[in-house]
Amino acid sequence: MNDFRKKLEPSYRNHYRGGEVMFADFSGTTIPFVDNGIKTEAEIFVSTLGASSYLFAKAVKDQTMESFNIAHKSAFSYCGGVTETVVPDNLKSAVIKHTKKELNLNASYKDLARHYGFIINPTRVYKPKDKAVVENGVKIVKRWIIAALRNYVFFSIDEINKAIIPMLDKYNNRKMRYIEKSRFELLNEIELPNMQKLPEREYFYRNYVKRLVPKDYHIEVDKAFYSVPFNLIGQTVSVWYAENSVEIYHNGEIKAVHPRVKDYSTLKEHMPLNHYAMTERYNLKRFLDWALEKGFNTAKFVKKIMEKNLHITVVHRYLSEFKETVKHYDSLEVENACRKALSYNATDTRYVYAILRNKEKNEVILKSHENIRGENYYQEEL
Repeated sequence: MNDFRKKLEPSYRNHYRGGEVMFADFSGTTIPFVDNGIKTEAEIFVSTLGASSYLFAKAVKDQTMESFNIAHKSAFSYCGGVTETVVPDNLKSAVIKHTKKELNLNASYKDLARHYGFIINPTRVYKPKDKAVVENGVKIVKRWIIAALRNYVFFSIDEINKAIIPMLDKYNNRKMRYIEKSRFELLNEIELPNMQKLPEREYFYRNYVKRLVPKDYHIEVDKAFYSVPFNLIGQTVSVWYAENSVEIYHNGEIKAVHPRVKDYSTLKEHMPLNHYAMTERYNLKRFLDWALEKGFNTAKFVKKIMEKNLHITVVHRYLSEFKETVKHYDSLEVENACRKALSYNATDTRYVYAILRNKEKNEVILKSHENIRGENYYQEEL
């Protein structure tokens, strides 16, 4: 009966062109390591090139989208190029839903594909022969690597990967039966000439979420809030966020870029004019910019006031009054008055006012004194 069934169900042998496809999967077997005294299991990512069976394996902390994508990055770097297509298993890290009528891929995985320029072609559900190449790769990794490392004690994932790489190199350089060539030789002969080059820009994993813009035009991303243009209130935006940046899109057009923060990030160009005016009301930097136009000592005096342990509204009132009062004097007079006040270590605006008033008073006295003969007195004598 079995012989009869084999005649009815022959197996098709797949043939792949060089640079055509890379298969990706997790091994299903873990390698333990000790992390801060706690025993933890590292997942093993496995990839195999279709034409050469060139093998790659990497230990990662879990089977999340981020670990899956970063493992692809390492695989492409190890191979030295990018294949036309990547065939993953139907993992949640890559595929959200896969039926005969619908294929819904993970957004972050599609972002990886866009960056490297490959096509995602998941295996059919419950069709293990679609990924026979990587299944064989998984078997090799279990026998050649995981079994060989079973008695080692590791203290980090990096230590595991440092142990894996030499074993991979040794396996890929072994001569294969029948063709008398190694997988490494086939990589250079038939894969790399047909593979895409690695992109110049380095890949960084990005998370993807959608957000409805609330009335305060700040959307929540990973427990922090980022502004968008206020005219998008009530609309849905797409957000890509990485370790150091947040990019916000609407209808495919980028609307905002923020650095990652722990609380709030607000860009002034996103605010209505009345909101912007409110923020500028207590913006002390404009006082420092004004003081710098007057001179170094004026700026130093203003900075001393700003450094006092006073509420911002009090500092704002002091500096507003100071700016209004000294506008009747030229810059040199204000600069000299501030320099003299600083020489006495005085940081109260009243000292500057007093210096300016006394200088003005002395000038008036000198101009009107009866003993001052004037500039033409000696000329008349001659």
